[in-house]
Amino acid sequence: MASGYLYNPQEGVGVFPFDGSFTRNTLTLREGNSIADLLLGYPYQALTANNAYMNQRAPFYDFYLQDEWRVNRRLTLSLGLRYERHLPWVETRNGWGNFDIDTDPRKPSIVPARNGSRADRATIRPDNNDIAPRFGFAYRATDKTVIRGGMGVYLTQYEAMGGGEYLQTNPPYHFKAQPTTDRVTPTISLVQGLPENILTPENARNIRTSSYDRNGRHGYCYQWNFNIQRELPADMLVEVGYFGNAAHKLFRVPEGNFALPGPGDINARRRYTSVKLPGSEKVIGPLAGTWRHEPSSNSNFHSLQTRLEKRLSHGLSLLGTYIWSKVISDARGTSGAGGVSSAIPQDPLNFRLERSLADEHHAHRFVSSWVYDLPVGRGRMY
Repeated sequence: MASGYLYNPQEGVGVFPFDGSFTRNTLTLREGNSIADLLLGYPYQALTANNAYMNQRAPFYDFYLQDEWRVNRRLTLSLGLRYERHLPWVETRNGWGNFDIDTDPRKPSIVPARNGSRADRATIRPDNNDIAPRFGFAYRATDKTVIRGGMGVYLTQYEAMGGGEYLQTNPPYHFKAQPTTDRVTPTISLVQGLPENILTPENARNIRTSSYDRNGRHGYCYQWNFNIQRELPADMLVEVGYFGNAAHKLFRVPEGNFALPGPGDINARRRYTSVKLPGSEKVIGPLAGTWRHEPSSNSNFHSLQTRLEKRLSHGLSLLGTYIWSKVISDARGTSGAGGVSSAIPQDPLNFRLERSLADEHHAHRFVSSWVYDLPVGRGRMY
């Protein structure tokens, strides 16, 4: 059974996935069939949640200085400086909290939003260090050759809200339950359904949480390029250049409440099994997984880029580009960012294993286009 935002908002009526776990060969762990599990009524887990109301605000302020200095007839410099003040989001009624595993990783807590500073209301400290310088130059080596280059710093910001599992999905403002099984013994069935009142503070069990790094800064990216342009006969232009970038402190979404391999129910083996509700002595547990958002990933891009252009003459213009590049990263983007594989790291204790060619990597790319103005009509050849 699937979930959709139109007919099953916030998974309120329940989601029951099947993957063939209970009809596979117990010796080879193969040959299972998800449709057979469905007919038996044995999902490997279930998901359900109550509604969450959000009214979020975040001001963005951007300032920049830019100047071009023509040093002489051959050399021109471009200088720039940018400062971004992007404050973290707040909820107008302080209706959310942060599952805090940063202050004391051995004892997590839910930090509720409260009146006060921006950090109090957002539960995330603002990043005040978003300074981004820019520099570029153009040098005319000869009448037909120009050398260009530049570098700059570019900044990121917080991820999207809503489906991005932001802070509104934490108790006591919102309960999202995810009962699990060991994929060997079926403990959830469609006949019995979900436990009664599973989404209330008194009976909350197997609750998912969302955790944002409270001290993380915005990601940043160094970009640079160097290229040479040469004018050729017959209104032709050729360009060859090197373009690259290196990005750091990009957001990744690992499993913040992971369970190491072992027998038994997954939720019973997780890193954190309970948490106290803010403003009360009520402790809820066991806990399910945690959507963890932290600025800890990196990427780099290096490329040789070429361009051949024929300016419009005799009714014909041509443009061809070829790029030879490599993109390496140690994290995976979600589908909205172009990712095609799981965004969850394979080992939550060793992110270095994630370093590989990125989903966005395309070693070779060739693009061409042309425009031909037909010589037909008044004042034309035909």
